[in-house]
Amino acid sequence: MSSHDIVIDVDGPYPAGHARRWLSEVPAALAPGLRSGVVCVDTDARGFEYRPLTVASVDWLLTVAAGEFNDAWVELCDGDGHDDALIVGVERFSGRLAHTQLRAWSFLRAPEYGLAAPGVAERWAGVLRDFAAPVDPAFGHVADDSMGQGMTALDGAVVRGGRIPSARQARRFLRGYSWITICPAELAGRVDTAAFHEAEKLPGGALWLRATRELAGYDEVAVRRVFEALAPVLPPGRPSRDPFDTRTRRLVWEDAGRR
Repeated sequence: MSSHDIVIDVDGPYPAGHARRWLSEVPAALAPGLRSGVVCVDTDARGFEYRPLTVASVDWLLTVAAGEFNDAWVELCDGDGHDDALIVGVERFSGRLAHTQLRAWSFLRAPEYGLAAPGVAERWAGVLRDFAAPVDPAFGHVADDSMGQGMTALDGAVVRGGRIPSARQARRFLRGYSWITICPAELAGRVDTAAFHEAEKLPGGALWLRATRELAGYDEVAVRRVFEALAPVLPPGRPSRDPFDTRTRRLVWEDAGRR
């Protein structure tokens, strides 16, 4: 099954209402026309609570998202079950270092929702830029080869403890690389921006790096060009393929630490 996602990792100052805006605006922006689904929130006090998607339940979710929660999401469905859905969520990692992850993950099978459809990739790119610009992102991407649930393709190929340790170290090692990648300000000075179709500095100093104009142009040659430009900031370790993973992962299967 094809899928694609947005991830934005934030471990610094966080604008008031940013999570509520993500949950309220992004579902309709990425899947206009879908109206059925569920909303869910996980809090320490009450655990998981699901409600059918209605105007009232979205209002309830946004009220909860203004306070303390662990995970909250809106799921829009275009069929029966989770295998034909868009999930837009916010997760807060507990622990010593506060960390918030904004995610949007599409399993929608209809061609009009695929990144190859006219205007869809630009819409996803626009959401990433709009929500990354007001914060100081530790990482961000638009990808069609990630592991999902906030994991990058590189997280699944280089052993470093999984998604949360990868996110915790995002200002030391770039979490991954995709068609569009956001590199944190701390690593920006070591990146060869000339390798990208578009390279801009966001207000907080992070780099917005777009490999090719269209996703269709992000082929093996472009993937290698991106890898070589970002190798100085990628985690060391030789990626290994999962023999049971049938998805195409847009990775160069070399140890970035040896370049």
